[in-house]
Amino acid sequence: MTKAYPSRFFVVHVAFSGARFEDAPWGDLGDGPVLNWIDVYDLLDKHFDDSEPLPSLDNMRVWLVSTSEQAGARLLDVTDITLEKLLDEREEDEE
Repeated sequence: MTKAYPSRFFVVHVAFSGARFEDAPWGDLGDGPVLNWIDVYDLLDKHFDDSEPLPSLDNMRVWLVSTSEQAGARLLDVTDITLEKLLDEREEDEE
């Protein structure tokens, strides 16, 4: 029996650096669909932990994908919202 693909999920892309990634610097951080906001933040927080540069619109993207029989597939860029929350949480941790 095949497991059904989720009808709502996130795709988390980040820009990787180094010679290994010269030809394809962007990759899926979640290695597949990410099912909730908490996992999105955890993935990004771990990826950018103690590293430079900080997460920004230049080095990360998050999309919310949803599908339904009535509306079909929708792709919504939620990078701004995600980045704002991620940076706010980091500022709170520094205080």
